[in-house]
Amino acid sequence: MPVTNSDIAAQLGQLAQLLRSQGANRFKVKAYRAAAEAIQNHPQRLSAVIAEGKPLPKIPGVGASIAAAINEIVESGGLTSVKTLAGKLPPGTAEIAHTAGLSIREAKQLATTLGVTTATQLRERLESEDIPSTLGRRLVYKARQGLHNAKRLLWSDANELAAHYQTALEAVKGIDRIETAGSLRRGKETVGTIRLVIRTTAPGAARSLRALLRRHEGIESLHNDSAVRTTCKLAAGPLLVVRTASAVDFGAALVEETGSLAHLQSVQALAAPGRQSARNPAATEKAWYAARGLPLIPPELREGRGEVEAALAGQLPVLVELGDIRGDLHAHTTSSDGANTIEEMAAAAQARGYEYLAITDHSKSLKITDGLDEKRLRRQMASIDRLNAKLPTSATFRVLKGSEVDILEDGALDFDDSLLRELDIVIASIHSRFALEKADQTRRLLRAIENPYVTCIGHLTGRKLLKRPGYELDVERVLKAVKRNRKLLEINASPDRLDVDDDLARRARELGIPLLVNTDAHSIRELDFMPFGIRQARRGWQSRDTVVNTRRLPELLRVLAATRRKG
Repeated sequence: MPVTNSDIAAQLGQLAQLLRSQGANRFKVKAYRAAAEAIQNHPQRLSAVIAEGKPLPKIPGVGASIAAAINEIVESGGLTSVKTLAGKLPPGTAEIAHTAGLSIREAKQLATTLGVTTATQLRERLESEDIPSTLGRRLVYKARQGLHNAKRLLWSDANELAAHYQTALEAVKGIDRIETAGSLRRGKETVGTIRLVIRTTAPGAARSLRALLRRHEGIESLHNDSAVRTTCKLAAGPLLVVRTASAVDFGAALVEETGSLAHLQSVQALAAPGRQSARNPAATEKAWYAARGLPLIPPELREGRGEVEAALAGQLPVLVELGDIRGDLHAHTTSSDGANTIEEMAAAAQARGYEYLAITDHSKSLKITDGLDEKRLRRQMASIDRLNAKLPTSATFRVLKGSEVDILEDGALDFDDSLLRELDIVIASIHSRFALEKADQTRRLLRAIENPYVTCIGHLTGRKLLKRPGYELDVERVLKAVKRNRKLLEINASPDRLDVDDDLARRARELGIPLLVNTDAHSIRELDFMPFGIRQARRGWQSRDTVVNTRRLPELLRVLAATRRKG
């Protein structure tokens, strides 16, 4: 298996964590962390570049020493320095930290208190009821979540891995179509099993396919579940399930391998059998559903959460699509921690066919991002005015003036209202003090929502997928406050956030809260995160009319203005 950019980033991130635990220079630690993040988001697969004998492309923060580390990871699968530093810690500490996504301090506390030396032992203890109260409820929860996610991948990484196996299997004669299925096709934010459905045109194709899988270096073990289904354990962590089908039953196989068990049971229990029994083949998914008296249900909805009842009642929403989006309202530039200038981001947005882009750099309290103070923000606002003035009068594009304003610990905002009222959009976000008690964190957000000039709450729960759980909130109370104050809610499309999740997005729809789907782009390339957010919105039953940035510019400006109250 080729080493992915995520693999490289994980090793560099682990090295940074180990160096920090050993008291290394904080700038060195920061350098490895920054490089890990840059590599995670780099568009080229670095292992392929190295395999071709080419020099590494220029990546922010990657100098000679980190480039040497990247080469070592690609060539040997890991870093000697990681093994050396891990050996200086109590047995199992580094493994537990890496596997469960914990800090070295947290892993050491768990290992010492529970007397465990491996991630497997930790999992067994956490599954028991014998957990000392001195560990604290949040640490135990965080460790359980981390271990649960250990074999899971972000949707974006799982999709890349699936594409690798699709390419490999296309070489088998007698295969004419390969489709992803399962939770990957349903768009779940993390994936534990990659499913592929393969249409075969020759009797021996399935046998040849299994032979190829047995030889593949990325597969640790293989089990034939049946004549048509094979399960493989991948070295990368998740499982790979391959289902073969002939042309006449390809649609049925795709439905069966895509829908959750709850969805398929709902269809069986509620839908009309029609003229076909459940065992009859169907060449297309549409035919499979039609035979049961149902319209085609979009893959993102096939979770067994009322979609079959809605389909029978003719109440399925027409889901939002990527082509409906007319602009991005959360983007960063070199003024704070972005990689590109306002002009470059604006040109990239225009190239994507957008009508508008909001520049929302960080505010002053987030010092790690070089957040803007009042003077710098006013200078940026003037720059945006000058840029807009240069656009041709016939142009249908506009740069909006905004800020991602920090919500401080007490719920106050990082800028005074006198400045906020001059902005087109104010995204209020939490970036610190994640460990506040649930009641305090909730009060913090409620105060921010009450501010008359806040437009939108950004990445509501503060989670980072597979890295940290969100902070504790009375979510229902917060959502009702958003509705009461006529604010908007963001789906942050960054693939490691996707915050809010699909359940919260659907609850927002039920409450009548409009959403924004934003990329939180810190570079031109990250403007292409939009499909991830759209997929999340679709899972949350969002349609074109419930997503605000599907509006034309004049209507959008009216919606943004309507979120404000007179101070």
